[in-house]
Amino acid sequence: MNIDQINNCKVERQKSFLKGLTKKLIAVGIIITMVAFAFQTVIPVAAQEDKKILHIGFVEAIDSANPYLGILDVSFVYYGMVYGELIEVDADLNPIPSLAESWWYMDGNTSFGLGQDFSEFLHDDPADWPLGSIWEYNLTENVFWSDGEPFTAEDVEWTLNIQIGANYMTYWSYQPYTRWIHRAVAVDDLKVRVFFSDLETKEPFPAAFGDNLDIYIMPKHIFADKPATYLGYEWDGKPGIGTGAFMPTDNIAEEVIEGERVTVLKNPYYNFQDENTGEWMGLGYAYNRSTEIDMLRFKFFTEESTLALAVRSGELDAAEIGATTYLSWLADGNRPEAMNLVSILPSTGFSKVTSINAYEDAPGTISPLRLDPAVTRAASLATNKTYIKDQFYKGLAMEGYHIVATPVWEKWWWEPDATDSTFYINDSLGNNLFSYTKPLNEVMSFDLKLARELLLASGYSWSGEVGNSAMIAGPAVADRMEHLFGIHQDEIIGKTLSFELLVDYSDLKDRQIAEYIGSEWVKAGIDITPEYVDSAQWSARTYSYTYTTLLTYWSGDLDPNYLCFIPTTYSLFGWNEFGVSTPEYDELYLKQAGILDYEERYDAVVECCKWQYLSGSIITTVYPYFCYAYNDGEWTNWGNWTERPGLSISHFWGEAPLWLQLEYVGGGETDIGMTMITLAAGVIVIVAVAATAIILKKRKAALEEKAILEEEEKELKD
Repeated sequence: MNIDQINNCKVERQKSFLKGLTKKLIAVGIIITMVAFAFQTVIPVAAQEDKKILHIGFVEAIDSANPYLGILDVSFVYYGMVYGELIEVDADLNPIPSLAESWWYMDGNTSFGLGQDFSEFLHDDPADWPLGSIWEYNLTENVFWSDGEPFTAEDVEWTLNIQIGANYMTYWSYQPYTRWIHRAVAVDDLKVRVFFSDLETKEPFPAAFGDNLDIYIMPKHIFADKPATYLGYEWDGKPGIGTGAFMPTDNIAEEVIEGERVTVLKNPYYNFQDENTGEWMGLGYAYNRSTEIDMLRFKFFTEESTLALAVRSGELDAAEIGATTYLSWLADGNRPEAMNLVSILPSTGFSKVTSINAYEDAPGTISPLRLDPAVTRAASLATNKTYIKDQFYKGLAMEGYHIVATPVWEKWWWEPDATDSTFYINDSLGNNLFSYTKPLNEVMSFDLKLARELLLASGYSWSGEVGNSAMIAGPAVADRMEHLFGIHQDEIIGKTLSFELLVDYSDLKDRQIAEYIGSEWVKAGIDITPEYVDSAQWSARTYSYTYTTLLTYWSGDLDPNYLCFIPTTYSLFGWNEFGVSTPEYDELYLKQAGILDYEERYDAVVECCKWQYLSGSIITTVYPYFCYAYNDGEWTNWGNWTERPGLSISHFWGEAPLWLQLEYVGGGETDIGMTMITLAAGVIVIVAVAATAIILKKRKAALEEKAILEEEEKELKD
């Protein structure tokens, strides 16, 4: 190689090196620029998200953002945050003012004296309207919707009137109340009168529940131009314009569909100062209520174990947990110091129920033997409520009697006493086939031997192994069923007590209980086969009464009207899951619904409770305790949920007091979190180090290249 070749090689190598180095430096520069831009973006977003955020967790997701379509309790927790009611419930489970600041009831003559026009009513004589058939609500002043529009009596009038009359079946969500609303009339901007009458007869009706119209009021200015059935069929919950302390984001409909989380933000018009007049306004200001929560996030989990991990790690501030988790953590001396545990009967009057379809006109494919009083009583006697409480709820439950109330609702609670109760089965001629007498508080208790004796004496016989097969209906059963229900004897004789048990597959505990009931009832001669379906199939089958037995649950409002209403003829194909339709119970319901005096009404409520307890078709197994865990590292002032059960996160009657009393003490952790900021900074450092290493490596290579070329050049010169 001559000197010219060496020089050319030197030049080419330098060109190649510079070209490669330039590419590397450009790439590194681009990476650094991009990461620096990302870092600069994270900082402002983090600052923007530097809000007081509360995270709560549930094992079931909100099923609809529309309060006329949702059915799950967690959905009503969301509705209570966003939408207001005339009267709401405080931490001690007492009614308190909300959109209505006061209320009272009157008769027709009093209303007429106040200027009410009755000429357009079917009952146009004011004297036809008894005391309590008209309730007047004085509305709270200076309340605004979350879009800044003022709330008025027209909103209340419109909300109630779209749900009554021809639209009654369309708007099924609030039927325990709307069935009895004849008309709502806006007297002026801040006063509404509600007239109560029977849906069918229009007969004026005194409404004992007028101080508990648990109906969310909607903004007329948003929906008035929509079809009258729009809210009942089509609306997806967006926009969510309410008067509550919170409001949803514009992504609410999409969040509900995705089922992972739902975000609500503080409503700026809940408690605010008018920028022009300096006057304080809003529903919150009217009652000295406010919230420190800037953003609240519901997080939904498909497994309780994942939810439990999230609340234990501090990802969730509060959540409902399972009984097993609760007991395990209660005994764990290493649980996080900030984590608190609570186990209480929930404020919502929650009950678990095994139901036998009592609807007489159910499709013929459904076994008619489900209607036999001997069968329903035997099924009750074959249900070991104590075992269900101890085995599946780990003792954190109370054995059930009816769905109307739990001891938390002390005002309306009833449980059976020790007075004697007799059950008997007669033949078609009135001759007694079987009877037994026990104290009322034991007459429905677990007794397999008695259940077998009852069925055998009533005309059934074993189809196979005694104590492990379905019993068969004989002539005595057929004769009795024809007498009681008009069912032809050919449809009864030879039929076996073989029933399916409809179960929502998503509920693990219900699946376990279904298997247990199947193993237990067969010992009494009733063969049960669990049938697992999704929630949509469960609803379709339940409310068309195309099932024989099912597992369900109930929760309700503080006034007994709601849960007393469920097993009535009035709620068939609506709220009535049980298919019950008897003049006897309907009369009991109407009596309690129309008595204004508390003591007298309580006695009527007791009769409803007792009827449900003895029915056999409504087997209320347990009142489960709800177990909660909450962390007080970021938020404090959670209160005593045992003494004041209305503070729990299950409260769903409008504004839950908990959200209004929590105090933020956290360190400003953002939803993006310091982790993201640290990560961005770390990436920049890594990229910078990598860039430096590349440059140093190339610099070393350049020096080595130069030394080689100089050595070759020296050899040629020599």
